[in-house]
Amino acid sequence: MKTTRFYMMVLCICTVAAVSMAVAQDRQTKVFAVKKGGTLTVKVTGNITVVPWEREDVEVNIIGSEPEQMAEKLRFESNDGNITVELKENDGWCDNCDYQFHTPAMYNLSIHSIGGDVHIMGTLKGNIKAVTKGGDIKTGDCNGDVDVSTAGGDIFTGNITGNVSFHTAGGDIRTGNVGGEASISTASGDVLAGDIAKSASISTAGGNIRIGEIGGDLKTSTAGGDITIRKAGGQVSVATAGGDIKVGGGNVFVKASTAGGDVYLDNIHGSVNATSAGGDVSVRLFPEGLEESKLSSAVGKITLALPESVRATIQATVKGIMPEDFAQKIICEFATDKNIEVKDTKKNQRVFVINGGGQKINLQTFDSIIEVKKIK
Repeated sequence: MKTTRFYMMVLCICTVAAVSMAVAQDRQTKVFAVKKGGTLTVKVTGNITVVPWEREDVEVNIIGSEPEQMAEKLRFESNDGNITVELKENDGWCDNCDYQFHTPAMYNLSIHSIGGDVHIMGTLKGNIKAVTKGGDIKTGDCNGDVDVSTAGGDIFTGNITGNVSFHTAGGDIRTGNVGGEASISTASGDVLAGDIAKSASISTAGGNIRIGEIGGDLKTSTAGGDITIRKAGGQVSVATAGGDIKVGGGNVFVKASTAGGDVYLDNIHGSVNATSAGGDVSVRLFPEGLEESKLSSAVGKITLALPESVRATIQATVKGIMPEDFAQKIICEFATDKNIEVKDTKKNQRVFVINGGGQKINLQTFDSIIEVKKIK
């Protein structure tokens, strides 16, 4: 008898748990007929998921323990193919509500969540604007412009054909290729981006930055990490207070500075201004134009590689060394038309005129080595 009662109690508990789970997964659904190219506007609390489909309908699913009551606190509006779902004024806070929307694949989104994640799945042919004050934002590929921001999460996107604006106060940012311009910033995370077709401004106060190929101008900075750029096609300004800088090449003017790492600039067709307060500076340069190039380090080695046919006038200065060390501190592989040497008790300075002279290149370091090499 006791055994029977025990199993009855277990059955009741399981039944109550099953009913509770069913209630937790209840949903309220509304469907609106629309046309391609419209806009879905959402202003709610909770997690938001958007899934594009081939139908010309917008389906709204409210998921939670009391979806019917939640639906009563929302305003639904359909106007000329545009759908709006938003909380009524001063009403509708829901801690356990999620929202799932299906939209035509060719549709625009304007999403605002007060306290949840935003996830846009699949490929959308339209513009995306998404804001959340307490979660992550993730999108798939988008054939349009994307403008997203979060006060406390990560931003992950696929490939974007248009312009992008990504901003977070507390997470990482990762994006695929960008077909337009890019404005990207985070206060405490890494930035990883694919190729960017036009100009870009990218910054983080606490992480690394890694970018593919930049088609336009680039301004990027970090207060606490490395910066790596595969290739640059315009003017480049790169700065870090705590890491290395690597630029893989391009027809550019590159300005690179670091307070705590090395600088590596490879296959640069143009001119450079590269400085390090705490590391080495190494540049593989094909000088073009009239802009002067400058390479300097407070404590590290300067290495400059040039093509054998280069026309350049190089001034190399090593400060803080003894006269007996002058010969081994400045090394040049080129046969020079002129070799001017200035020695005093505080510095060793040499001027090399190569192949008749050309672009001015200034090299400077303190108590280290300057080496001018031929590109092999």
